[in-house]
Amino acid sequence: MRRTACALVVVAACCVAPPAATASVFELYGFGARAVSMAGAGDASEGDYFALFYNPSNLLMNRDVRVGLGFDYVGVGYRIETTNQVSGLAPAQPGYNSGAHIGVSSPIGGIFNDKLAFGLAFYVPVGHVTRIDALDYRRPQAYLYHALGDALSVYGGLAYEFAPWLSVGVGARLMADLGGTAAIDLSLVDRRIERKDLLLELTGRVAPVLGISSRMGPTTRVGLTYRGPISVDYRIPIDVLVRELGALAFEIQGRAIYSPPVLSAGLAQEIPAIGLLVSAALTAQLWSHAPPPAASATLTLDDRRLRIDRGSNTPQNVIDVRTPRVSLDARDILIPKLGLEWRTTPWLALRCGAAYRPTPVPRATEQGNYLDAPALTATLGAGLSLEDPMEVHHKPVTVDVAAGLTHLLRRTVLKSDPADPFGATSFSGDALHLSVTLHHEF
Repeated sequence: MRRTACALVVVAACCVAPPAATASVFELYGFGARAVSMAGAGDASEGDYFALFYNPSNLLMNRDVRVGLGFDYVGVGYRIETTNQVSGLAPAQPGYNSGAHIGVSSPIGGIFNDKLAFGLAFYVPVGHVTRIDALDYRRPQAYLYHALGDALSVYGGLAYEFAPWLSVGVGARLMADLGGTAAIDLSLVDRRIERKDLLLELTGRVAPVLGISSRMGPTTRVGLTYRGPISVDYRIPIDVLVRELGALAFEIQGRAIYSPPVLSAGLAQEIPAIGLLVSAALTAQLWSHAPPPAASATLTLDDRRLRIDRGSNTPQNVIDVRTPRVSLDARDILIPKLGLEWRTTPWLALRCGAAYRPTPVPRATEQGNYLDAPALTATLGAGLSLEDPMEVHHKPVTVDVAAGLTHLLRRTVLKSDPADPFGATSFSGDALHLSVTLHHEF
């Protein structure tokens, strides 16, 4: 009987163990090649549909219809080193990440007289639409970088110009939650499954994006942005009725691909005499709101069938297992960003940027092994405007390219328990982000 119960436990766990998850790739590196090349300092300088992420009020920065598409790739070379190795709990090394987006933004004329604009953008990870990992909390892992939030996302928003110097924007990011149920009846004696019902549901989850921007003069622009928290929530219960034994109930639930609440302020200063744009931002990421990263699992097995056979209808649990909840205890951080754009000619712009991100993750001195380290980012890029190759419009096609290198300063953690099986753990490494965007005005 015990062997049968153990086998059922393993089967249930294998059925629902979700295949990777954490913070948004845009929060870490930026959205769109122009902003990426300026270290993500786009709250006051990034228009078109990219403003849906940075500041939706900037949808009105350009009064033409803009259509674009782009591709991003992040390759990582992180190192997780431990003094000792623990069987079955080897460090989880982050993999590469890539995704494509398409977007459109446009002013609305007529009665709105181009004072209202809308934008819409879709981001799709390459290889899988959404991927979730729920790794064991004891396994050393890079909290912010493991899978980089591989999730299908939809961005939409509107902006309205209340005055020539003031615009307000509202937007939203849409992701999907995963839920469902599974019910199975089986007979060990007959060796057959008598009933199997499965229901899986995807439900929408929306996070607000609010922005305001103001022109303080002909060459100065400021912007304020709020992005609400969002995550993929999953809950999958499996109920198995073993006719000769009892009811096995297994449930796994949690939150993944979490992006925290964000408050950001930006400043864009043009220097027309030398064709220079200086863009700066200070971003507060409120990681103290982050939920426990590990999945919560419960498993119970009662003896109702055995009790019924003995004339009793009061079942008792012979197995009752629950995973512990390990809090992340993350802290809020401030991220300064600075970007420069030098327009050398009407058709060529050169860009660079830098940013520093403190780590929101405390030192993993207790049971959990969630790792992170302070990050320094340096970026370069260029924008090239070309004549319309299809010769259907007089306005140019713009190609933006960007490359960014993020270096994680080595961080070593000593466990508070000298007998901890992993011993000292260190985390460091580099990430290379490549981005290209092609967009056209109409």
